[in-house]
Amino acid sequence: MFRVRDPSNREYTSDLAGQLLEGEKQGKWNLEAHEFFSEQELFEYLGSLDVNVLPYRFGMHSGWLEAALDTGAAIVAPDCGQYVGQHASVAPYRWDYDRVDEDSLEEAVKHQLALSRVPGMDAEERKRQRMALAEAHERIYLDLLAG
Repeated sequence: MFRVRDPSNREYTSDLAGQLLEGEKQGKWNLEAHEFFSEQELFEYLGSLDVNVLPYRFGMHSGWLEAALDTGAAIVAPDCGQYVGQHASVAPYRWDYDRVDEDSLEEAVKHQLALSRVPGMDAEERKRQRMALAEAHERIYLDLLAG
């Protein structure tokens, strides 16, 4: 169930539910309520998106972002946290923790829609990335132990 639209859920807020439903009525978006996806369903869903807009207000890293990139979905992420630094293809929008800058969000989505291909990572690229990270961590730890 889509929790923010369910009045019996603790995450429900009438204002947000009203805005979501009104936007759907106006044809601004299509809302889909569903139960949790299996891993296969999640990757199929992510791969079906033209642009994946991340709504995070804080945080440092997003596994969702990485999974979406692996499926070839374009990513739009807020400029808070470190999301934009996770991959060169992520387009930022401004979020000052109180409100989203709608112009920068629209610009980022339009930019991503104009791309012909989103550079994701295949299994070999992910393996190389994990090895490089492990080597960097080992160097850091050895330097600290030696220091």
